[in-house]
Amino acid sequence: MSPTRSLVVAFVCVLMGFVSRAEAQTAVEVHASLSSESVEVGEMFVVELSAMAGDRIRFSDPLLRLPPGLSANGPSIGSKTLVQLGAAGTMFRRGISAKWRLVASAPGKYTIPAPSVRADGRAVTAPSALRVTVVEPGQKPAPRRNPMDPFGMGSPLDDPLSDFFKESQKKREGELIIDEPVYDLEGLGEAGRALTLARGDDPYLFLRIVPDKTRIVVGEQVTLRYLEYYRVTNERFEEHEPKLEDFLRVPLDDEPGQAQRATTAVAGRVWFVQELDRLAVFPLRTGELHTGKLSGKFRIPYLKDPAALRESNDVVLDVHEPPLDKRPPGYRIGDVGRFQLTATVTPKETIAGDTVSVSVRLEGRGILPAQLKVPERTGVEWLTPEKQDKNDLQNGQVGGSRTFGYAVRLLDQGEVDLGSVELPYFDPILGDYHVARAILGRVTVKPKAGGGGPPTATNAVDGEPFATMPKVRMTLQAFNAVRPRAPELRWFLVWLVAPSVAVLLGGLAARGLRTLRQRRDAQRTEPEHLARRALAELKRENDAPNAAAIAERAVHLAIEAATGVKSRGLLLQDLSQELEARGLPAELASRAQSTLSTCASLRFKPGANADDSAPLVRDVVALVRDLLHSDVEETT
Repeated sequence: MSPTRSLVVAFVCVLMGFVSRAEAQTAVEVHASLSSESVEVGEMFVVELSAMAGDRIRFSDPLLRLPPGLSANGPSIGSKTLVQLGAAGTMFRRGISAKWRLVASAPGKYTIPAPSVRADGRAVTAPSALRVTVVEPGQKPAPRRNPMDPFGMGSPLDDPLSDFFKESQKKREGELIIDEPVYDLEGLGEAGRALTLARGDDPYLFLRIVPDKTRIVVGEQVTLRYLEYYRVTNERFEEHEPKLEDFLRVPLDDEPGQAQRATTAVAGRVWFVQELDRLAVFPLRTGELHTGKLSGKFRIPYLKDPAALRESNDVVLDVHEPPLDKRPPGYRIGDVGRFQLTATVTPKETIAGDTVSVSVRLEGRGILPAQLKVPERTGVEWLTPEKQDKNDLQNGQVGGSRTFGYAVRLLDQGEVDLGSVELPYFDPILGDYHVARAILGRVTVKPKAGGGGPPTATNAVDGEPFATMPKVRMTLQAFNAVRPRAPELRWFLVWLVAPSVAVLLGGLAARGLRTLRQRRDAQRTEPEHLARRALAELKRENDAPNAAAIAERAVHLAIEAATGVKSRGLLLQDLSQELEARGLPAELASRAQSTLSTCASLRFKPGANADDSAPLVRDVVALVRDLLHSDVEETT
């Protein structure tokens, strides 16, 4: 070969090297992979996107689209650098590694669209989609061993630093502890970001009570969430809820502990959060009220203690009265929420002394008041109402409706204005007072048939107004005065003593009647008598919340009859000790406390029916019988 030809060939080779190097600098390589192609429901697996290019290319915005049934956390992004030595010189390639942690909620075969990334603003997609098979828990096939590595020792040529951003895992006795830093909080989702903490109470598992607010007024709803933060496999086998001594509680979750877990960050590390329960509480008094602590025992396999006890924080709520400024007349502390009143009156025409039916419906958000203040009018008597309740939940807010059925007796004839029923309440959202009002209108009251009025001329005998007057004397006669006879002595003594005796006997008779009336009234107001009346009323009640309220009243009255203790004024958790101190057997005192707790829960249980209240009715009948030391007819 001639020297000239050799120079030409060498020049062409160098030129081709520079061209290939320039192409390599601008070429973009994108690959996607799965950590496992077969996983179980709830098991975490990883999708990784790797993008490499020349030194001048910049990558951003890795994107992963998921089919229904899969949820993701991430991405966590890291950088990569590759150095290649060749004939054309040293070549640097840089890129990123993006990882998403996925969890499947249902079994099946899923196709995940190929992830993409932007390279200098241009979207570049991985070559192919990813496919994963999800099976039920416990049905995942055992992994096949590498025939070149039968003992799972790994290849001695493996470089432990070859994948710097691989999940960092620690294993203790087979239980996984996730110890990966969270690079992108946006990937946690809204629920996960709301639960992040700067530090945790325990390195492996802890409990928290999270209120939606801490400064409230008496009667305002506070939603409490019981949360379990964990980063290890565990089993909860014992749980004790907070006492909530100064609150009325209403459960919000029909199936506690079944909510889907969330992924969050604690001290910058990946943690999981499971909601154990959610309930609404309503403060009953002012002051700094404590919820108490949620506690539970957990089995954590690698810990030496088989029953690890965990306690949550004790939430303190600042409770105060609504403002005095612009408080409407008739407002009662605790009437907090948003309410509406509607009313119907039937019939609109009646007879004096008869009754009309007034139905008042109260509905809204908040604890519904137990009674309404009715208008007072002369000649109008409001009888004790019958109540019907319907509880419901809307967006986590307790509410419902309560219908009051009044029988109203009208005594005066004419056009009677019944006035209006009003309920002043405080709206904590708007921060001011409102008055719910229902106008009842007028009722025409007619006189009774055949009713008499004041006497008139037509009422005289035979129509003659002077028929009863003495006749006129026709002749003059001398006046002969008739001298009265002197009364006999015995009759004189009788008339003299009779008034005093009559007054004495009348006084004794009046006193005896008053004593009998007082005894009768006292007997009617005796707790034992009222407890028996409540049981009789309980037999006729089919609505579960109303039955729970009547049962609670019967138990309180029976306790007062047996011990003299007015148990409504005691905290429920102190009731058993107080009754034992008054001489009541411990077993009977414990039954009374447990039954009252069951009554309070059933009153506000959504959707409760007669089947739910039947066991409670039997327990109440037996309890009242034992408290009163008498036989009470049992009902089912």
